[in-house]
Amino acid sequence: MAALALMTAACSNSDNDILPPAEQPAKAQGIPFTATISMGESASTRALAEDNVNNKIVATWAVDDKVALIHNGVKDEMTVSAVNAGVATITGTITGTPTTGDPVTVIYPATAADGTTGNVKANLLAAQDGTLATIAANYDVRKGTGTLKVSGTASLNGNVSLTNQFAIFKFTLSGQSIDTTHPLVIKKGENDVVTTVTPASSTTSVYVAMPSAASSDYKFIVNTDNNKYIKSGTAAITAGKYYQTTLDLSTARYPLALSSATVDDLGSVIGADGKIYLNMTAATRAKPATTAVAMIAYKSETAGESLAIQLNASPASKSWSGARNYSSYPSITGNPGTWRLPSKADWQNMFVGCAKSGDAGAGNTMNPIAGFKEKIGATGITWRSSQCWSSTDSGSRAWYVNVNLVGSNANANFYEYDPSYSFSVLGCLAF
Repeated sequence: MAALALMTAACSNSDNDILPPAEQPAKAQGIPFTATISMGESASTRALAEDNVNNKIVATWAVDDKVALIHNGVKDEMTVSAVNAGVATITGTITGTPTTGDPVTVIYPATAADGTTGNVKANLLAAQDGTLATIAANYDVRKGTGTLKVSGTASLNGNVSLTNQFAIFKFTLSGQSIDTTHPLVIKKGENDVVTTVTPASSTTSVYVAMPSAASSDYKFIVNTDNNKYIKSGTAAITAGKYYQTTLDLSTARYPLALSSATVDDLGSVIGADGKIYLNMTAATRAKPATTAVAMIAYKSETAGESLAIQLNASPASKSWSGARNYSSYPSITGNPGTWRLPSKADWQNMFVGCAKSGDAGAGNTMNPIAGFKEKIGATGITWRSSQCWSSTDSGSRAWYVNVNLVGSNANANFYEYDPSYSFSVLGCLAF
């Protein structure tokens, strides 16, 4: 398989094409719009099936499926009225003011079309359940381009063949199984989550639709209850291909030295022994046991400081002067970092560092902070909503942050206040 250096084991003939629909000339007929497009074999329900003999994925297409026809800034929805020998007849009503020669984009299924842009939706692969049935229903996306023919009847002019927009992988997991609460997270690079695979029941074999890409670094991550498993590698992915490979997830990541932390450790905890663990429970079950004292909330992508927020269910309450001079932070073996009262910028870095895509903007209102809430919750600590001092002043006043993790709209707001007032003291560990 020309694309895959990332996996430890792969079938020698695992880069076979998904069975493509045969190209057929468009046959224009009917009013107001009838045309034919290259599809797959007919079936009562749309489906994908694995052909183990030829190592292919075979596609079948269903009558009544919907196809998007995009032209002149208009999206018309056509219906598959028949499929015969790889050629589908689509019918419907074309709207707007079509003219012969107008460019047209055809996207199947219609739900995959991104409005009238002629593109496929960018977020289609956000979550999958690992089955071919779901890929067939949602991610077996095909696209073609052509021109309109409008001369008494509306149709497609010339041949229009739809091609796959995604590749399909069959991943066999070695060492770990995955399920609803322990998904397989696939990342491209450090931060770009391609998809999350959440099967309905425990399994070690899943099918996953993936976008095409030039040679890129990928990470495959599984969190169990008490540890994390990561497989890294490089792959070039070609749309329309079928790949089979094994992911070796048998080596536990933790305990890990704090000096070896990466962005993959965001949300993990730092023990009093100076090592990283998945959560508070994992730290207490370590041999020897330790206490989780902080959660990694911001990892610098350069040589700059990274930050961990103190895990304390009952923080001290101090005036701003008392907060700045506070020194009763937890001790950590080897002193791998420095405790300090977070500045306003530190708080912002931690909220943004934990952010989900599009979450936690900058400024005085960090709304929402769903990623921060999610990671704090996963540590095992019960975090109460708090007003916490920052070390940043504003003349006669000082900045504090009101952190609200209650309900679905977690948020944080920064305010200036009288420094003689008492607010909570939570330190951050700079390392």
